[in-house]
Formats: sequence, C-alpha cells, structure tokens
Amino acid sequence: MTKIWVVSLSTWSQASVLHSPAKSPPIPYGLSCSSSGVWFSHGLQRRDRSSRELSFLVLSQPAKFNAARAQRLRRSIIDQIKGLDQEIASNDPDNVFLTHELFPEQEGAWAITPILHHIRSSILKAAYRTARWLIVCEEQSHVNVSLLAHHLAKEDHREKLFLGYPLYDREATIIHHFAFFKNPTSFLYPYLTAGVALTVPLVDHLVDLLADGTVQALSDFFIDPAHEFALLVWQHGAGYPLQPRRYLCAKAQPGCAIWAATPTTASTGNDRNSAGGALSADDFGCANTPTDVDQIMFAVKTCHKYHHDRIPVLQSTWTRHVQHLRYFSDVADPSIPTVVTSVPNSSAGHCAKTLEILQLIGDEIRYNVTLQAVRWVMLVDDDTILSSSSLARFLSCYDPGRDLYLGERYGYHLMGSDGGYNYVTGGGGIVLSVAILDALQQTCECPSPSSPDDMILAACLQRLGVRPIHSPLFHQARPTDYPPEVLDPRRTVSFHKHWQIDPHQVYNRWFRALDERNSRGGCEDTVARQQEVDVEENQAGASSVPRAISKRGTKTTAYVSIVLPP
Repeated sequence: MTKIWVVSLSTWSQASVLHSPAKSPPIPYGLSCSSSGVWFSHGLQRRDRSSRELSFLVLSQPAKFNAARAQRLRRSIIDQIKGLDQEIASNDPDNVFLTHELFPEQEGAWAITPILHHIRSSILKAAYRTARWLIVCEEQSHVNVSLLAHHLAKEDHREKLFLGYPLYDREATIIHHFAFFKNPTSFLYPYLTAGVALTVPLVDHLVDLLADGTVQALSDFFIDPAHEFALLVWQHGAGYPLQPRRYLCAKAQPGCAIWAATPTTASTGNDRNSAGGALSADDFGCANTPTDVDQIMFAVKTCHKYHHDRIPVLQSTWTRHVQHLRYFSDVADPSIPTVVTSVPNSSAGHCAKTLEILQLIGDEIRYNVTLQAVRWVMLVDDDTILSSSSLARFLSCYDPGRDLYLGERYGYHLMGSDGGYNYVTGGGGIVLSVAILDALQQTCECPSPSSPDDMILAACLQRLGVRPIHSPLFHQARPTDYPPEVLDPRRTVSFHKHWQIDPHQVYNRWFRALDERNSRGGCEDTVARQQEVDVEENQAGASSVPRAISKRGTKTTAYVSIVLPP
C-alpha cells in the first residue's frame, strides 16, 4: 500500500489516497475552470519562479457564456501562479491573456496566425516580461501550471519548439483542402484545447517570415486554425514539425499538464464522462433553464432535385423530433410538403433564396400567434444531420436577446489589410435569434442571387455590429473528416454531407439516442404532438399571414405549404 500526497495549489490542503495493486481508485483531479489544479508531489513548490517564464493566451469569445468560462480559466491559472511564487502572491501576475479582451478589434484572433505580430508586441516583447514560452489554449482547457512549468523547464527554450497533442487526418478531408491526400496520417497538427507550447524564438521566426514575404501565400479562408497554423510552422518541410508531448492531453490522465475538458468538468470540476442519461444544461457547462425544442424553428433549404433522396432521410431521422419545421424549395411538392420560394435553384450560392426564407419565417412568426414562443431559427441544408435535443441544450447557454448568430465559424481574408470577417458556415447549420430577423430584412441585400449566402449573411450582420459565436459542436463535414479526439458524442449538434456515408448510420450513431431520450413521451408521442402543433399553427396562421396558404398533410406531419404569388 503506497501513500500519495495530493497538493491542492488553491488551499494547500493535503489528503492521502490508498492505492491497491488489485484495484486502482479514480485519480483525483481538482483542476477546472473554477478551481486550481492538483499535482502529485513530495513537497511544496512555493518558491518556484519558472511560472514567470510562461505567457498564457486563451482563445476566447466575448459572448457572456464563453467569456465567463475563459475568465474562470484565467482565475485558475493566476491563483496557481500566485501559489507557486511567494514574491507575487500579493498581486495578480500579468502573463495570462484572453484574446477577446486583448485583441477586441482583431477578427482573426481565433486563427492565431493573423495576430502573431500582435502577440509578439503585446505579450512577449514588453520590457518588463521575461517570457520564454507562449502557451495557447482554449476556454474549455484545463491547466496545471506547476506540472506544465516542471515539464517545460526540461525543454530548451532557446530552440524553435512547437509542442502539442498530435492530431492527424485518417483520410484526406475537404476541411483541410485534401492536403497530404497520398498519406494524410503523415502530417501532425495540435489539438488546441490540449494546449500548444511555443518558444519565443519560434514566434519571432514566424513573425519575421510573415513580415518579409518569404512565406508562401496563405489561403484567403481560415477553417481549422490548428491545421493551418501547423502548416505555417512546418513550411513544406523546411520549417518545424509539431513535437508531441505526453503531458499535453486530449483527456484527463495522470501526469497531464493541460487537457481538454469533458462536459461536466467545465462546470463542476468533476471529470466524469458518462455515456448514459439525458442531456442537461450542465452538460454544456451552464446552469440556465434548458431551451425547449419547441422554441426553435428549423428551416431546410432544398430543391426539386433532392426531394426523393435527401428529404426522406430527414423525415426518417432528426425531423421526427422537432415541432416547427419548414422545407423551402423551388417547386411545390405536397408530399413533403414544401414552402415555395420565388428564387430558381442555383448550383452556386443561395443568397437570394436564404434572404427570402428569413423573410418568410419572420413574417410567419410575427403573424402566427402559435409561434410566439419561438426564439431561434436554424437554417440547414437538406443534407445536414443533427440532433434537435443537443441543439436545444446548447442554446440554453445563450440569451436570444443578446446572442444572435451562432454555429461553426470560418474566416475570410483575415490576413488582409481590412482584417476580413468571420462567418458561420452553412452546412453545419446557422442559428439566428428571432430578435435579429427584422434588422436583417431591412438592411441585407445580395450582390447577386447566387452569391454565397452564409458569407453575405455574415457581412450584413457585421454591418449591424453582430459577430458570430463559434461552437466546435457544429460541423461542416462528416464525422470521418475529423479526428475522433475532437468529437464529443454527448454534445455534438450537427454534421453535414451524405457523400460516401450512410446518413442513417451517422444519425443512429451520434444523435438518435439523445433525441429519443429527450423527446416528450418518446417517439410516437412526439409525432402525435407534432401533428397537433402544426395543425394549430395552420389554423391560427391561415387568416393572418398575407399569402395564399394551402394546408397539406402526410402520414406523420401536417405542415403549412405556402406558394408565393407571381
């Protein structure tokens, strides 16, 4: 029987844990965004000054929920540093930064590369700082400062080092522009939530490369900042590859200095990852009253070409669990039924069609008294696969009066002189608050009917002062396009594309159990209730919506089919 001393850096309390070779108890982890870390040690390190050599940059967002998580992480890191160094115990150290506070005007702060020169000038090169390392992590990361400093002290900070938890593509993927298609597993890039450690000489080197124009031109689009940053550092083999380190971890394990939070550790500090049970608001790290699926209007963009292959997939999967659903198409189809728009189908962008959809939805919500509880609209493609219950629990962390535009964030022209802008990519679903629809209708116009709808929508919202709120739970691509470490089976909201996959299998694997557990009274009762709700909507809205409305039904649903006048 071995005795292990557990030192909590926040309270300096001690506890003994019995270890039996026959059965090991769970390793206690005390670090979370709201509490300090636990380090297994034989003695207190109260005079350890190595933490001063670390500068922390947390990739954060200004939305209230996200900012609060980032601030809790900063408080945790600061408390640990103060506990390690008696000389600064009476003051907060100045080496922990949040991107949304330090770089509020930089649209590309989340992508790292566009702000490298700002990082050097604002964080690393200030005369009063002695940083040897830049530690980049995310708001949902866990950090054990003492263990991190302990490991980095063994590294040569004078070298150009790029350290992290290694991810790699199992197959060439569209989100990485099919890079390394001959051998996609050969290129390693970091899991940002598990932390990235960069030496100051490496940061200096990258800033100089970007400044003197010797680096190959970067793409105008930023999709996956970890992969794109790793490509920059690697420089086609002439630069520096990612070096894996065991103390930077995808999940909590003994000896981890930084690791990615599971759902419950983000809010409670208890690192459990149960596979069973229904989702709650706490599973997303917030304690708000859960949003009900009834408060979300789902708008599916489709066209006649896909009425007989994609739409049946939706009808047999996630749409069975939603109450407010509209299919918007270029032709009337009473078997679905569809809401007909005046915009012909386009093989390019769908800007005009999307703006008309938003107008139709806004008008219907305004005039239909049975829709007064709807607070959110989710725009999706007809090959988007999602969980309505997971989306509802995710939205419970946000205020529809304040948080207006959510989904998976991409960036455009972020290295340009104008700073570019960010947008929510459409395939994974675009979530808009009903509160912003009127302003969008009044101010947003399409350069051409076939302009990219997700990008034009973002440009219009930016002019209104609305920026996207990013979540890694939305996905523009298929599950096979992502490393398994970054996918959360309990909280994932969406995937996109039916290409080379069975969408039914994807839904059953990722979403079916969640939706069925969270449906009111189970599947059959949900369908019955959906019929009742939609019939009520038809009756209440028929006399008030200023359009010709015909009520059509199917075996399982009864929706409104609207045909616009010429």
